[in-house]
Amino acid sequence: MDFQITLRNGGETPPGIPKKQHTLICLVHRLLLVLIMVLALTIIGCSNSSMPDTEQATTPETIQTPKSSKTMKFGGSSMEPTLHDGDKVKAFSIYRELNRADMVLFASPESPSITMIKRIVGLPNETIEIKEGHVLINRIIINEPYILEPPSYSFGPTVIPDNSYIVLGDNRNNSKDSHKFGAVPLDNIQYIVEIK
Repeated sequence: MDFQITLRNGGETPPGIPKKQHTLICLVHRLLLVLIMVLALTIIGCSNSSMPDTEQATTPETIQTPKSSKTMKFGGSSMEPTLHDGDKVKAFSIYRELNRADMVLFASPESPSITMIKRIVGLPNETIEIKEGHVLINRIIINEPYILEPPSYSFGPTVIPDNSYIVLGDNRNNSKDSHKFGAVPLDNIQYIVEIK
């Protein structure tokens, strides 16, 4: 955008106007043109930019709540030290995206009539491998402060299918889980589990 300032009479003071007054008028005229240019550039810049980070950060998030829940008793030792035989847990219908480290209740891929509680370790389309006592996701060791002891077995590497999860017991060496029966389809997962 080009702005041009033109003074009449080649910049000379027009007849009948004092020189000081003419200088002041020219100065005000130039300032107004500069302000108009700055305002135009600001408007153009604002229309091309997205919402500032501060405004995005203050936008309230939608609070998600479960539609249903039930209290149940956990059986077995596969989730020690997090859960012990006879512990009560609260199982919530899936009301949000499943994340790594969530405990879930699901129908066993081998025997759908059997329900199990395990922890999600691998997410869809990730590459998982278990070796030398560590779980690696996309070749990076993940931190697992909740396990009883490091796994003594090897698994993978394998790519987790779409809409499927790798689930493992916290008692890694005493758990029938994905390292034996493979990935669990999302359709098998019934509840998100929390300690009561």
